[in-house]
Amino acid sequence: MAFAPPVSGINGAFYLADSGGTPAEIAHIRSWSIDITANEVDVSAFSGNGWAESVGSLKKWTATVEGQWSYSDTSGCDLLWTQFGDEVEVRFYVDDGNAKYFSGSAIVVGITPSTAVDAAATFSATLSGVGALSYTT
Repeated sequence: MAFAPPVSGINGAFYLADSGGTPAEIAHIRSWSIDITANEVDVSAFSGNGWAESVGSLKKWTATVEGQWSYSDTSGCDLLWTQFGDEVEVRFYVDDGNAKYFSGSAIVVGITPSTAVDAAATFSATLSGVGALSYTT
């Protein structure tokens, strides 16, 4: 059986839109990550002979996006700031040329700008998922 080779993240992308808008690429993103988790509920009983039992419960996701800051009106960086605390539509592409991506609604819950005398100005943004995260194939 032949497998496709692993995918490089070199063409990854992050898209964001305010509520009701069309997602557009945010420029100068260097990395993104999504943490997808499911809670478990302990349903252990005496009849389990000392073995713990659990069932799946609520699912949630959070994401972090990191990039280089840009003052350009067309970079999209300002959109992160203006949407701070608000719900936004997001898309995460491993390969921007590919039609496959993760998407959902999230709240921009954290923004961390950073700069140093010998480095590019950067930022990271933290998003908290609102509802389901989808994977479009």
